[in-house]
Amino acid sequence: MSNTQDMPVMCQGKTVLSPSPEDSVEGSGMPKPKVMDARKIIPMPSELVKRISDFRHGERISSEAEAIRLLIMAGLKSRGYPMKDPATKDEESE
Repeated sequence: MSNTQDMPVMCQGKTVLSPSPEDSVEGSGMPKPKVMDARKIIPMPSELVKRISDFRHGERISSEAEAIRLLIMAGLKSRGYPMKDPATKDEESE
């Protein structure tokens, strides 16, 4: 049996993550996709790549992309540009 959870798939021309069964649209059996509607390719020095990797493993983050998103959001918040974390569900901000 294959596990498609968190596998990228195309949905209406956008790349989305295939959600877990508990995220399905009620009564339809169809999953509610987690839309990541933009992708960026960013060149960076190898030392920065290493620091991101160290952060990811130190924080036990499952993917490099998620670690980068968290670091960007933390940097924006520290500069006065906070945003809701798309990976969380309506939690109170600190």
